[in-house]
Amino acid sequence: MHKFKRVWKHLVYTCFLMAVGCTEIIQLELSTDPVRLVVDAVLTNESEYQIVRLSKSVPYFSDQPAPPVRFAKVAVSDGEYRYLFTESIENPGYYYISPKEFVPQPGVTYTLTIDEVDIGNEGVEPTYSAVTTMPYPVEADSVDLRLNDTWEIWQVLVWFQDPPDEDNYYLFKVRRNDQLMTYRPKDLRVTDDVFFNGSYVNGIWVQSINAGNNRRQLNDDDIITLDLCSITEDFYRFMDALHKEIRPASPFFSGPPANLPGNVSNGALGFFTAIATHQVSVVFDSSRHNQ
Repeated sequence: MHKFKRVWKHLVYTCFLMAVGCTEIIQLELSTDPVRLVVDAVLTNESEYQIVRLSKSVPYFSDQPAPPVRFAKVAVSDGEYRYLFTESIENPGYYYISPKEFVPQPGVTYTLTIDEVDIGNEGVEPTYSAVTTMPYPVEADSVDLRLNDTWEIWQVLVWFQDPPDEDNYYLFKVRRNDQLMTYRPKDLRVTDDVFFNGSYVNGIWVQSINAGNNRRQLNDDDIITLDLCSITEDFYRFMDALHKEIRPASPFFSGPPANLPGNVSNGALGFFTAIATHQVSVVFDSSRHNQ
């Protein structure tokens, strides 16, 4: 028995040395896809500048920012009028149109076209296009905050009636004093209505605000606004796939990330969609919201 223990200990010790001694650097030869157009275009029903961002794709492990695509011809059509976007001088690759010229409307189908782009410098300028229909907004009745001491967050709760007899898809954003707090893709929360279709949503937890130990992220009289965004089904599935790509992989040795399927033609990456937003706000009160 003692001999068996000595042999077992020796075996474990040998395996440990083998594990910690694996320091060989392996150089992986990774192929790179051709450069492709990347489109980031979201229309809203708000009276604000509508913006389309165009850039070039970069290798996955690149530490350089995506190069902007300049001097493109960008337009959105509703079937009757064609709205031309202007490239920003201060922010190359960003194309905009003012609310005086164009405010998208719910229920209308929009077509995005992008011309005069030779993405591979090959003398070829295909027309890139995509189509989307803006949903109708769903109005929220109220929003409130609830402190979760365990996770050190304020939970953002919302009350609204989900429309019956139709499938609805939602995206939730949070603003503090009209400054967007959830601007990174991983901060955006999306859901379908499979669990509450046609029902009244009674204080569902849809977003979070970091509280920390000192509770100083929010101050008395801060106005916290929730954007209840009605989105299309295809954009919901795009965002759901995006979240699966950027969250930590499990198991550790899972498959490599892949380009997300978009809805822009001619092999472009990215997405064109339209969302209808309804905003509802609450005034932060530390005597109530920090309890």
